Amino acid sequence: MAETGDEDESASQPTADPNRELIRELVQRMRAGEPVDDGAEIDSLPEPAQLHAQDHQQDITLKKKYADWLLGAVIGQLLLANTVFVAYAWAGKGWDLEAVVINVWLGATLVQVIGVVAIVTRYLFPRRDSGVANSAE
Repeated sequence: MAETGDEDESASQPTADPNRELIRELVQRMRAGEPVDDGAEIDSLPEPAQLHAQDHQQDITLKKKYADWLLGAVIGQLLLANTVFVAYAWAGKGWDLEAVVINVWLGATLVQVIGVVAIVTRYLFPRRDSGVANSAE
């Protein structure tokens, strides 16, 4: 399992941008009021398609990391909540619980899980079918 963690870390680290120093120099020249009209520098910048692909890959990586973390948090919360429930029912009441207590507990747990899943899927994975319909017209 340690190998998988190493792969995740190396995959999530940003790659060095070869144009970073060039861009920094251009910005410094612009701030200093120097003319920036060297076409060769501008031609060496990445293509928009390459930037879009890089942005898309970073977006996917971030979504995966966030979804994995959130799934772990939901599982941890469910384990903790159920442990507290069992401890209360077993040690505190000897499993002589009213039906209302069990219904409220299970209902609250279900609402938490459905709520987290619905919010995450809605905002991490927005609907794109409206954009497809507009581009077809």
